[in-house]
Formats: sequence, structure tokens, C-alpha cells
Amino acid sequence: MRGAFWISFILIESICNMGLGVEKFCLHQDVSHLEAIMIRNAGSKDALREIGLQMEKGEIQTFTDNNSPEKYFIVEQIQTKDCLYLKSDESMMLKVNNKIQKFIPFVMIQPKNLTAEYGLLLASELSKGALSNVNQSISSHDIVEYSKDDKATIIYVVCPPDRNELCTLTIKHRGQWYKENGKVFEMKVLARSRRERGDQNKSQRLRKDGDTPQGIYHLWGTLYTQDFKFGAQPRIDIDGMQPPLAFKHVHSANLLRIIPKEAFIDYWLHEFSLAFALGRYLLRIHDNSVDPQFPDTYTTPQTQQIFRASAGCINTGNQMKKLLQILQSFDVVSKKQTSTKNFYGRLDSPNLQNSFLVVIDQS
Repeated sequence: MRGAFWISFILIESICNMGLGVEKFCLHQDVSHLEAIMIRNAGSKDALREIGLQMEKGEIQTFTDNNSPEKYFIVEQIQTKDCLYLKSDESMMLKVNNKIQKFIPFVMIQPKNLTAEYGLLLASELSKGALSNVNQSISSHDIVEYSKDDKATIIYVVCPPDRNELCTLTIKHRGQWYKENGKVFEMKVLARSRRERGDQNKSQRLRKDGDTPQGIYHLWGTLYTQDFKFGAQPRIDIDGMQPPLAFKHVHSANLLRIIPKEAFIDYWLHEFSLAFALGRYLLRIHDNSVDPQFPDTYTTPQTQQIFRASAGCINTGNQMKKLLQILQSFDVVSKKQTSTKNFYGRLDSPNLQNSFLVVIDQS
């Protein structure tokens, strides 16, 4: 009886620590519109760097017109018919036009034409509408089981929503699970950051140094440098400083290889895109640190595993060599990327269009 009570206690504590989930915000019928800061002209590497720099400083300048590619934060009106998807837990204090206020990032998804727009909503504007909790259309289990693509290699990382415990990494190659000794291969990894900015008790993913955002990534290539805080093995670049698959326009032909169409309007798919629009990049998969100046200091509360919580990358502990060997056997990375002892900087993936990473919270 005590064991059952203890399991229930852990489950309740985990749920309480999740914070608020995805919410849908719609204007009251008697409100014709509200103003929000829309993120425009994002997508290029220059825009990514500049938006990221402004967001890191927490200081942005807004404009009322979009007549220059260097204008990223545009004040626009949102009409009554448009609803926003957001997480109140992602709220942040920003200095906008020299005034410090609280904002909540959002994504505005148009189901008919499968487009998405991104912006920042002044928290006080929530009084002009209603918030409602949103359930995910497709469970994480069904997402993971869906793909039968005969060309794709897909890494799945399924995580606890609070990210305090370990995620489970599995691999599907050409529609079949990768197995070892007759069992589906699993690797325990960490997708939690050091949380040096924001609320340390919340899993915030949209700004630099947050936890790893949910979404679909490419495996762009590997980096092998003398930066030992990422371990002694090559690390995988999962953002490439390139727009995500679901950025602005849902590329349905490619995404249907990975997820069902019903999931196209779920917030989790757009979380990485929203983070990218807010200037987030340099996301990787890497090992624990072997640099004594950057020790492994995070211990998972229940499983008591020691990791180096990163700046939002996926940490494999000391299993990166194993992961790279598996990916080499599927031609996702080359022999040169895994077997050389010489540092090589960066090498691109030889099979970029068929190699993917899906990061999703367990639901």
C-alpha cells in the first residue's frame, strides 16, 4: 500500500511541477481587435543572429511598418477571428521602446492554409479575451508509432513535460525500429538546460539557454572541435541556423512522412519554430563534459543520474559514440564523421533530406 501511495505522490508532484500547459487565447466578441508585436522578416541567418541578440539583451525596438528587411518587431492588429496559441509559463520581461513590460510569445496557426505567424503579446492584453486549455490532437505515443517511411531515419526523443527527468531516445530506420538483442533500442538522454535565465522551476524553451524546444529537426551535420565541455566525441547540429520544417508554412509533403496531418495544428510542432522566430539557434546533441572547468553538476531527482545540463541541447551522457555508430550504419553520418581522431570543425550530413529528429513531451 505504501508503494502505491509513493508512486501516486511522485506522479502528483510531477504534474504539479509541469506548470501551465498549452492555452488558446481568443478575443471577446465585443472586442474588435488588439495590438501585438509580430515577428517579421525572420528566417535568414542575419535575422536569426540579430533577433537573437536583441532577445538575449531583453531590449527590442518596434515599428509600425514593415518596409525594411531590418525591421523585425512590427506592431500590428489581431482581429477577433484569430486565436493565439501560447504558454503562460513562457512569459518574459522585455524592455520595449525603453519601457519594461511583461510579454507572452505566441503562435497564430491558420488551419485552412497551414500557415503560422509568431509574435509577442503584452500580458495585460489577456483581459480582452479568454484563455482555454488545449489538448494535443495526437498523443506522443501515436506520433512515435506513425511513420512507416521507407527512406527516413528518425530519432525520437520523448520527454517528461517538466524536463527534470530523463527523456527516452529511440530510432526508426526505413519504417522499422532499430533493435539490439531483439529489443527496441533505447537511450536515456537529458533535454533540460541549466536554466540560467527565467524561472528555474519551469521548463521554458523559447529563449536562449532554455530547455530543448519540441518540434521536428533535421540532422544537419556534425561538429568536432577542441571544446571539451561538449564531450570528447563529435556533436550533432540539429538546427543548422536554418528555418524549421514547420516555419511559417507547414511543408505537408515532407512532414507527412513523419507525423499525421492532424498534428499539423498542434502547438508542440510549432514550438521550435516559435523559438527560431525569437532568435534561438545553436542546438546540438552532445555528450557530458570532459572539461574540468565545466563539470557535470545536474542530478536527476528520481533516477539519480548525473549530467551536465547544457544551454538547451540534448545531452547523451557518455553515449554519443554509440549513437554516432548507429547513425553511421544508416548512412546518416559518414565514417569520417565518426572514426577520425582529428578535429575537423564541421561536416554536413550526407543524407540530410532523410534524417530527422522529433522532440516531443510525453502526452
